[in-house]
Amino acid sequence: MNDNQVSLRGADPSYNANGIYQSADATRGQYFETDDSAQLLTTQKLGGITRTDDWTINYDVFNSYGVQSSPNQVEASMYGNTTVTGPFMSDVANTTLPRLMASSAAMSQLYNQNTDRFWKTQGRDSQSTADMFGIHADAAYRFHSDILKSVVFGFKISDTQREAWRHPYFHDDNNFVYDGPFFGGENWAYNNAAGPVIGNIPGRNVNAFSGAAGDFRLLDRDWVKNTTVPYKYQNDPNGAGNYTKNDWNANTSRGSERIYAGFVELNLQAGPVDIHPGFRYEYTDFDGSHWKSNGDDATGEFIKVRQSYGMPLPYLNINYRPTDYSVLRFSVRRSLTRPAFGLINGATSLTLDSLTNRVISVSQPNPNLRPTTANVFDLSGELYNRHSGVLSASLYYKQIQKFIFTSVSGTSNSATLGGNVPTNAYTNNGTEYQMPMNGGSAILEGIELNAQQPLYFLPRWLSGFGVNGNVTLQHSNAKSNVTGHPDTALPRAPSLMYNVGVFYNRGPVHFDLNYNYTGTQLLSVNSSLPDFYLQPTRRLDLSVKYKFGWGLTGTLAMQNLLNTPAYWETMGKKKTYLAYDGSANGAFVQTGRMYLVGLSGQF
Repeated sequence: MNDNQVSLRGADPSYNANGIYQSADATRGQYFETDDSAQLLTTQKLGGITRTDDWTINYDVFNSYGVQSSPNQVEASMYGNTTVTGPFMSDVANTTLPRLMASSAAMSQLYNQNTDRFWKTQGRDSQSTADMFGIHADAAYRFHSDILKSVVFGFKISDTQREAWRHPYFHDDNNFVYDGPFFGGENWAYNNAAGPVIGNIPGRNVNAFSGAAGDFRLLDRDWVKNTTVPYKYQNDPNGAGNYTKNDWNANTSRGSERIYAGFVELNLQAGPVDIHPGFRYEYTDFDGSHWKSNGDDATGEFIKVRQSYGMPLPYLNINYRPTDYSVLRFSVRRSLTRPAFGLINGATSLTLDSLTNRVISVSQPNPNLRPTTANVFDLSGELYNRHSGVLSASLYYKQIQKFIFTSVSGTSNSATLGGNVPTNAYTNNGTEYQMPMNGGSAILEGIELNAQQPLYFLPRWLSGFGVNGNVTLQHSNAKSNVTGHPDTALPRAPSLMYNVGVFYNRGPVHFDLNYNYTGTQLLSVNSSLPDFYLQPTRRLDLSVKYKFGWGLTGTLAMQNLLNTPAYWETMGKKKTYLAYDGSANGAFVQTGRMYLVGLSGQF
């Protein structure tokens, strides 16, 4: 995947009386990045079932191995020494595509891509692996009684080994200057670059951003990679610097997570009521290590992270079936959600201003993160008919403890930045520090409604049509323990979600047309700026299957037919201000439509 960006940077920025950005003059820059990803996942399982009289025993051993790598990731920057005199104003009538406004002569000069030259690159290789082995067994004994039907008990043990690393190509992830000191040249400044002008770099011009950025050239990825990849991990004493142990290890973490679980459950039945009380106990033992620099920009050591905890998880499920076509369900349970490996023992990542080396944001792990627990209460009812129709409603209430959220503040959560900090990088009052944190208590309550009905009563081929839909309305309240935010919504808990669809299933043809809506979500709690929110997402998807016969089935999937944004992060709940979130790959992402065609066979 390639990432191409153009920046139109104001040299003397200010805001007018309406709060709209303006500048006396402006400069142009361009950015390019290769961001490929290779993934592999394998799963293996070997087991069996043994039945003897009233006993049924299940047992298996299993393994899964996954690896995700991003090799030869190279980013390039292009700048010039041309400052265009304005004034420049911002047209924000379209908030997702703002435009600069100035005289036609000034805009023509600013849009000229050949005022910029290829200046420098940075690069890195990264990879993460997860290898899990485990064993599982459970046994069921059937009783010959009126109420107690069976007892089930068992255990599961798993051991997961994880490793993640990201190696910068050059010391401190510093700039590798084109035709610079490594090649015997000067350490060229950004506004006096020695590379070719953008128009002379292999690639092609495209019409991007509806012309809002002027000329836009997609660079040839192989040409960009060849300026950098052959020289990775080498010393550049007069430029980027000499490569060190700290450079190689700074973004490396390893960890092992062992989970021991056992359970017992009774199955009872009294007429139309079946009751399933149970008890589960899980013990988690985690240990890991990550690199900590000694502060000399050259050496360091791996330090250990360890935590273990056990958790009793009782539960009770009750089902009542008054008729063959209806059921009422009630359940209460204690649940456990472990923090992700990367949140506890991951690498520190920085986002920098490519011109000034100012650290814009710092994203850090939290080795003290604890698991989230919850008491969950569910009450639901389902009503069926003879034609595969169903109508259901569900009420739920969750009491949550130690929920996990992203905290953004203007002060560091650590005595050291960690990771690879480029030479001359600096922080100021505008630097944002992000870290996952445990909140206090929270509640989440809501109702879910669901309906599906084939239209069997329609004549002939029309009887293959059907409709379905579901809606979730919920409310949350959480105590973040962040100053100034005594109560917030629960992160990633929209108040409204719904899905409506039309399907067809008759003969060799099957299709589903679905529209999905997910409402506004809180993403992070900020101590100084307004909180970050994810704006509502809307998608229309179509999938079609056709059975040709002879075991062959053709498939067609068309995703995001309305071409709506996939990700839209804002500062505050409204759409007025895009967020600048260093942990995200852009605050506004519109990936377009996707079409997938397939053919499968079964013989």
